Amino acid sequence: VRTVTADLPSAQWPVLIKDHHPGYVSWEEYLAIEARLAANHTAAGARPVLVEPEPGACRAAARLFGGFVVQADARALPFPDAAANAVWSLGVLCTLHGPQSQLAMLREMRRVTHPGGRIGLLVYVATAPELSDPPEGNHFPTRGQLSALFSGANLRLLRQAEDSDLPEAPRQWRDRSAAVERELRRRHGDTPQLSEANEQSDRIGHLLRSGQLSAEVMVLS
Repeated sequence: VRTVTADLPSAQWPVLIKDHHPGYVSWEEYLAIEARLAANHTAAGARPVLVEPEPGACRAAARLFGGFVVQADARALPFPDAAANAVWSLGVLCTLHGPQSQLAMLREMRRVTHPGGRIGLLVYVATAPELSDPPEGNHFPTRGQLSALFSGANLRLLRQAEDSDLPEAPRQWRDRSAAVERELRRRHGDTPQLSEANEQSDRIGHLLRSGQLSAEVMVLS
């Protein structure tokens, strides 16, 4: 017996069993996301894909951004070599457990980036020898350590700027962010998880305001 598998467009599926097994989103939400993705292609035909390790955050991101979300670890991306023209990581590097994990993430980002493509990073850089009351679980590299990580991942720094040099976020984005914060307080205001998250955020804010941390945006290849 010979079995042949063909990848057909959904419109040509002879049988569809909806809700056969639990998913991140419902079938209706999946169709809505596919429609948004089709309308969200850039002029170059790009389709953004978000990688997130937590299943709950995957579901929330799919609903919030209307994009394609993959549950995975940044140190082991489920994509082939040279799959993307551009790869971004915003504030993730500092959440990994030490230089080896950070290096593994950077190497993975380089692996999946097409030759000639670009890698964007938002990194919280330690500017003081010791940080006062840093948030738990974070590992903030110094500029020297960051340079060594780039070298180890065979990455070249093209451009760099501090967040204070960048323009303010658009009003629409700020309004959406504020709406999310209000909804979080309404739903989870009394939970220890939100209290802990706010405490961590306050600690980072203190380190930034005191100059012990610097938020920097970088473009690499």
